[in-house]
Amino acid sequence: QMSADLERDLYVSVAELAVEEAWRILRLEEGWNYSCSIKGGGALHWRDGDTCGYSREDNEAEGKGWRAWKVKFDVDAPVETVIKLVMDVDNMAKWNMGVTQSKILKRLDKQTLITHQVTAGQKPMVVNREFVFLCREERRGPLWLAGGCSIDAGGAHSADTVRAWQYPGLMTAEPVDG
Repeated sequence: QMSADLERDLYVSVAELAVEEAWRILRLEEGWNYSCSIKGGGALHWRDGDTCGYSREDNEAEGKGWRAWKVKFDVDAPVETVIKLVMDVDNMAKWNMGVTQSKILKRLDKQTLITHQVTAGQKPMVVNREFVFLCREERRGPLWLAGGCSIDAGGAHSADTVRAWQYPGLMTAEPVDG
């Protein structure tokens, strides 16, 4: 049995590494493919996925042909307002139509938390997915980052959902000129 402090330190280290890997992938200039425009001025891009050498820790089979996605969108709001909304995990299902359930399972420190989310899916093509996500927030000058990875740490798993796996994932927000 791992001590609570050691487990917390391990999860924080894993979250820090996942943020760094996602930041590296996001900054790659080549390899991104345009997918579509998003109403309101955003754009969706994709590239072949990169697990950064890691595999699922829940003993499920690895999927083939998965993709990394990048959405870029200007929001007419102060960065702090965007951060407050995005990090209000317990209320995410109220504003994100793609999420039906979302809650914080555990806060490990001021910057790191474990969440559980269930997506809406688009039946019959895409079933509801659920995942436990280890998330870490960081500031790098004016840039805000929140990212991490899926972990096998509980959360309600029902027969109506598929356990999703994300490694690594990242959201960023920063002020733009004009």
